[in-house]
Amino acid sequence: MIDKKNKNFIIKECLKNPSEEICGFIVLKNNNFICVPCENIAKNKKENFMISSLDYIKIKKHSDKILYIYHSHINDNENFSEQDISCSENLCLPIIMYNLNKRIFKIYEPITVKKEYIGRFYEYGKYDCFRLIQEFYKKEKSIELKYNEEFYLKSLEQMNIKNEIYKFVTNNDFKVIDNKESLELHDILLIDTFGENEIKHFALYMGQNKILHQPMFGFSKIENYCNFYKRRTDSIFRLKI
Repeated sequence: MIDKKNKNFIIKECLKNPSEEICGFIVLKNNNFICVPCENIAKNKKENFMISSLDYIKIKKHSDKILYIYHSHINDNENFSEQDISCSENLCLPIIMYNLNKRIFKIYEPITVKKEYIGRFYEYGKYDCFRLIQEFYKKEKSIELKYNEEFYLKSLEQMNIKNEIYKFVTNNDFKVIDNKESLELHDILLIDTFGENEIKHFALYMGQNKILHQPMFGFSKIENYCNFYKRRTDSIFRLKI
C-alpha cells in the first residue's frame, strides 16, 4: 500500500483543515513515492472532494507515474462514496481514504478495464450504450453480436425496442436470467432509465457490483450498480454455455 512517511503526510494535511476533505495524488518521481496535495474544488467540501483536470494534467506531466488518489473523510463514514468509486474507476487509479475521526486508512482498487471503453462522449450509432457492449464483446471475448443495422439506425421514436431486443437475444444465443441477485461477469442488463415504456438502456455487469455503460449525452464510465439501476433493470441476458 503506502509507506509510513506518506501516511503521516496525509494525516498532517487532514489535521491542518479538519472541517473539509483534503485530496491529492501519490506519485512516483525519481524512484521516490511522493504525496502531492491538490485543492478540493467540490461545492460541498465536508462530504466530497473534486480535483481540477488542470491539476491532474500538471501532476501527470511532472511525475514519472501517478500511483494513487488520496482523500479524507471527516465524519464517521468508513465507506467509499459512489463519487469516490467513480473517480477511481474513471482514472483507473486506486483511491486511498483516511477517516480522520476513526483514524483508519482504507483503499479501493478499481476494476481493470481498458481505458478505450471509458470517457467516450455519447454519439448515437457510434458511441452509444449498445455499441459499447458490442465492441467489448468483440474485442475482449471474440464474440460478434449480430444486430439488425437497418432497424438500429432508425430514430428512437420509431423503435419497438423490447421486441427487437428479444430478437437480438434469440439470434445471439443468449438466455434470460430472472434473478437480479445472481449476476455474473459480463451479463448484459436492459434498464428502463426513463420509465417502463420509454427508451431502454444497455449496461454490462463488471463484477463487484459495478456496471460499464454509456449514458445518453454523457461519457462512458464504470459506476456502482446502485438501487436506481437495480429497480429499473427490466431483463438480464447471459450467453448460453
